[in-house]
Amino acid sequence: GIKVVTNGISHLEELSRYGIETYLLGGETKFTTGATVGIGAVHSLRNYNIDIAFIGANGVTKAGYSTPDSREAMVKSEAIKRANQVYFLCDSSKFGKKSFVVFATLDEGILITEGDIPEEMMTK
Repeated sequence: GIKVVTNGISHLEELSRYGIETYLLGGETKFTTGATVGIGAVHSLRNYNIDIAFIGANGVTKAGYSTPDSREAMVKSEAIKRANQVYFLCDSSKFGKKSFVVFATLDEGILITEGDIPEEMMTK
């Protein structure tokens, strides 16, 4: 009984294998990540009410979650605004790293990672 809204083009095939109803956001295609990004994706996302959002990040510090692409940051920020519950998916290699655009603060969701978060990695 789930429905998935995604900007990840590569997710479509895997989700279809399981018969999961999936909606792909419109927008500009970013071929390096296989995602739709930018204002078109944001406008498309505004049509949906989201129960749970799973958001990836390239970096996480005390300043928040970040990504190198402002077009991706727009989509992530909108998904966070529209979701009832937000989970950030970051492996430990992202701790202490900063990317160009901060799209969320640490308190905007729950961090899911493979281990403990070392305090010394969470620097500004």
